[in-house]
This record gives sequence, C-alpha cells and structure tokens, in this order.
Amino acid sequence: MTRSAGDLPLPDFTVGQSVEVRIDLAARRTYAALHTAGHLIEAAGRAQGWTHAANTHFPGQARIEFTAARPDPRLDTPEGLEEATEALRTYVAKAIAEDAPVTWEYDAEGRRIVHLAGLHSAPCGGGDPRAEPRRPCRYRPADAEG
Repeated sequence: MTRSAGDLPLPDFTVGQSVEVRIDLAARRTYAALHTAGHLIEAAGRAQGWTHAANTHFPGQARIEFTAARPDPRLDTPEGLEEATEALRTYVAKAIAEDAPVTWEYDAEGRRIVHLAGLHSAPCGGGDPRAEPRRPCRYRPADAEG
C-alpha cells in the first residue's frame, strides 16, 4: 500500500489500469487562490526590492519568504516591520481592487510563464484559477461560483 499526503492508504496501481479520480472542487479552488495569491505577494515583495526565496501554498501554512538584496532598515524594528507589512498589504489590496488579470503563455524554451497584469511575470507550473493562454482570469474568493 502507498500512502497519500493525507496518510490515507492507496491501492497499488499497475501500468494501464483504469482509475477513477474525484476532485474536491472547493478545496481545489482554495489551493488555486492561494497559489495565485503567492504570485501577487511576490510582486508586492519585489516592489519593496526583495527577492523571492521560498513559498508554500497550503491552507494553514500558506507563506512566501523573501531575501533583501540590500539591508532594509524597516526590518530591524517592530514599527518598521509594520510599515513594511502595510506596504505589502497596500500593494495587494490595490491589485485586487483593480481586478488585475492573470494570464500565461509559453516562452521560447517551452516554460509556462504566468503574468499578473503588468505587475509580475514568472515561470509557473500551474494552479492559477481559470488562467488560460493569453486570456485573463480574475481573483475570486474560493467559495465564488463560476
């Protein structure tokens, strides 16, 4: 037996065996929204002069980590941390209020590049809600219809 991420037992499969898969649509929408939020927060961090270092997009532990190419004195005090955090919040809120579209395309090397309006572009394996090639999708809460 193989174990899934949720530690549920899975049967051993054989090559060519037919399987039935069910997707929890509400959970899928949540993961997709967290994934795209990661792109948006990365854009906000880059606007601060920071570089994306690591991330994860799972409920209860969704986060993105940055490094600063040069010292940022705001990160040395609680007041400065709040100022930096507020700068991120403001950037993200503005992009959401402007309903920034998410699109993607393949580059010349065959990599999928996601574009967040004019704010951000990065290689991405997928997961962004309703993103289509060169066609916009919109941010929506995980429980939104459509």
